[in-house]
Amino acid sequence: MLVLTLAATLLTHQAVPTKIVKVGPAWQLQRAGKPYFIKGVGGTEKPDLLKELGGNSMRGWGTER
Repeated sequence: MLVLTLAATLLTHQAVPTKIVKVGPAWQLQRAGKPYFIKGVGGTEKPDLLKELGGNSMRGWGTER
């Protein structure tokens, strides 16, 4: 059961390809091949509030998890 749970978790939480590409004279951040505009905060205290307010990115400091 544990192996199946771990396998399901790994399959559903795969990294989304993200890159910076040159578009004309400018550069653009893309996620899954589409433009990605960062609407984020500094800190990781309230991810539910960030999501509720329409945010999509968090920046954390330090090494604690």
